[in-house]
Amino acid sequence: MVFSSSKMPFKRNVEIGRVALCNYGTDYGKLVVIVDVIDLNRVLVDREDMVRHVMNLKRLSLTDIVIDITRSPKKTALKSAIEAADVYAKFAASSWGKKLAVQAARKSLSDFDRFKVSVARSTRSAIVKKAIKSTLVLQIWPKSRVHCRGKEQGNIGKEIPSRGNSVNTRMLFSHSEDARI
Repeated sequence: MVFSSSKMPFKRNVEIGRVALCNYGTDYGKLVVIVDVIDLNRVLVDREDMVRHVMNLKRLSLTDIVIDITRSPKKTALKSAIEAADVYAKFAASSWGKKLAVQAARKSLSDFDRFKVSVARSTRSAIVKKAIKSTLVLQIWPKSRVHCRGKEQGNIGKEIPSRGNSVNTRMLFSHSEDARI
């Protein structure tokens, strides 16, 4: 029976030449190539700088990358196939590889670097919050600008009159001294 690719539920099959990422053990985080399938749960994996050994499929995460090799190739043939397929560059360019690179960079940050990231994040958050406030008020009152200087004007917490089909919303102003929009 022939299946079309749109009906197949899985796209990453365990096959010879499939590149996988080790997710457990001493080879954690390394890319390996499946060179032989032993049974339903175990495969023979190899890499340029490691000894070929049996690994359980639970310890592997399959990638989208497949290289064209024969069953149980010699080390030199495997190395040339990996270089020809440019496996490491393809994985580094994928979203999965980029995510792992970001995690490694964050892991290597010092205490002061983490502090600088925290300050930059809070600064960016304040800028975004201010921009969102201004666009919300301009959507509610497109022709006029509203100035709110505090409780003395009585605007804080009151409902905004609706225009047309818009819904009444609570005012988004804070009790800070400069909450002008």
